[in-house]
Amino acid sequence: MRRRTKGGLAGLAVFSVLAVMSELGGDAGDDASVAATPVNAAETAEPSRSPTRTAIPADPTQSAGPTQPAEPTPAEPDEPTSAPAMSQNEARGGWMVIDVVDGDTIDVARGGTVETVRLVGIDTPEQGECGYGEATAALQNLIAGVDVQLTPPGTDDRDAYGRLLRYVDMGAIDAGYEQIAAGMATARYDSRDGYGRHPREDEYIAADEATGRGYACDEPESAPAPEAVDSAEPWNQPGPDLDCADIGRRVRITGEDYHRLDADGDGWGCD
Repeated sequence: MRRRTKGGLAGLAVFSVLAVMSELGGDAGDDASVAATPVNAAETAEPSRSPTRTAIPADPTQSAGPTQPAEPTPAEPDEPTSAPAMSQNEARGGWMVIDVVDGDTIDVARGGTVETVRLVGIDTPEQGECGYGEATAALQNLIAGVDVQLTPPGTDDRDAYGRLLRYVDMGAIDAGYEQIAAGMATARYDSRDGYGRHPREDEYIAADEATGRGYACDEPESAPAPEAVDSAEPWNQPGPDLDCADIGRRVRITGEDYHRLDADGDGWGCD
């Protein structure tokens, strides 16, 4: 019985040891299995308490994406500049009238160029001639200081004095025609005078004929020369009564009107 009991106790001890080892081995295996399983950091990590910061573009109106290069801004001049006087006509060859020489001649400028222009197809009085002042003043009032268009007549480019031969226009207004229509110029230097025919010749001639005035002139007509007076004439002397039927003409009365011939008292009898 002792031997059995001793064997039994020994077996029970071995069985207990094996059971404990088996339990310990199972726990170790479980731990190894857990350790080998990867852990998702995103699932296990504690959420951050700090708010996410989003970059704000410099210009909130600009959408994300490639930025377009900005248009260069032209530099402003140090001092304001005025527009050129002939800016409205420069594109079509405008000229500024800087001087009116006489009724048919002007000086013009464009940029740095100055030219003397003789208006085509007209003629006005020269200096010292009757009507010179009026014709010059009329052209000054019409175009002085104005931008004008110079139109070639299609014949000669310059005259013997080197002046440009041109029509001078302001839009629909022809300065040469206006001078003729106002009686300040005559139609000249055309095919009737042995020069080339110019395109506006017919209308110039028609305007000249319509006015029928020729040059304007402010000089008064000269008074007729006074008749020679003889104080010894019978109508200037007392004597037999005379009347205009006896005399038969206009007579000058000097002194007293003895025969009552000067009814209106202007010094002339029988007028």
